[in-house]
Amino acid sequence: MLREMLGGKRLRFTDEQRRRLALKAQALSACTLKDLGPLITSDTLCRWFRKYAGAKYDGSGQRRPGRPPKPQYIRDLVVRLAKENTSWGYTKLRDVKFTLGHKIGRTTVRRILAEHRTGVLPPGVRPRNWSRSGF
Repeated sequence: MLREMLGGKRLRFTDEQRRRLALKAQALSACTLKDLGPLITSDTLCRWFRKYAGAKYDGSGQRRPGRPPKPQYIRDLVVRLAKENTSWGYTKLRDVKFTLGHKIGRTTVRRILAEHRTGVLPPGVRPRNWSRSGF
């Protein structure tokens, strides 16, 4: 009856109508969807569901590009400790920061020193722990 009313013209839906149709079509069986024939195919309804109804649960717009950096005062303290104590490795610097009440990882210490590079030994030269530093 709907096809007769349209007179062979194509159906035009708004985005909201497509979303509602796609949500309703999820509950229907494949046989029922095939009965719709050329009106709306099951592939079209699946595509609409992914595009309109599935977009509600897409969290990609809220993602950030990684972990936030450590505060500047912690970075400055790591660099100062590394300059004053050249024989300390990344692990020792991390342990001293932990004693001072700052939770920081060994890799973070290495990354901070690699970014700073001024007057600090490069990452490959610094000892990793006490056994490699000769103490």
